[in-house]
Amino acid sequence: LDASRMGPMPATGNVALANAGATGMIAEIGDSDGGTMTLLNNKTGGIWAIAEAEATGDSAGYASAEATGAEFYAYNMELAELDAVNKGLIAASALATASANTGDFGASAYAMGVTIENGDGGLGGTFKNGKSGMVFANAIATGENTFAGAVGIAADSPNNGIYILNNGLIAAYAEGAEAQATGIAIGSSIPT
Repeated sequence: LDASRMGPMPATGNVALANAGATGMIAEIGDSDGGTMTLLNNKTGGIWAIAEAEATGDSAGYASAEATGAEFYAYNMELAELDAVNKGLIAASALATASANTGDFGASAYAMGVTIENGDGGLGGTFKNGKSGMVFANAIATGENTFAGAVGIAADSPNNGIYILNNGLIAAYAEGAEAQATGIAIGSSIPT
């Protein structure tokens, strides 16, 4: 699976704004007491998302890009289970570039390899990254005021009981004036 989204190339004008977002795959479940989201990504399988945004303005330029490789989302559920096995590639790449001739310019880029979320209840089950499994998140923001954030795997729920088993590679890279990269984040409220 491949998802790519590029903002207008580039956004231009007095005040230039560019936004891009891409998601490789989404599994969504909701409005029940419980359920299971599943994924089997084989050794030759690939799921990736690429988002690029570029803004060049006369007096201001702002660009924002957000990419998620695989998203598992539950809502209105007491317990959401995950049964996911990755033996292939899951990747997300976000690139935001901003410039201006005379004024302010800024860019933000966010990349999440895998997100697992139940905002209303608990998470259970497993995400297994096999020996040949690779999860990548890459975020780069260029410009005057920039932020880049990347997370390889994020699991967020008020009652989190998810297991992440890794025998492969999980990597996160962020580059910008302010940058934060995390390989695995498990919590009850993960900031982005």
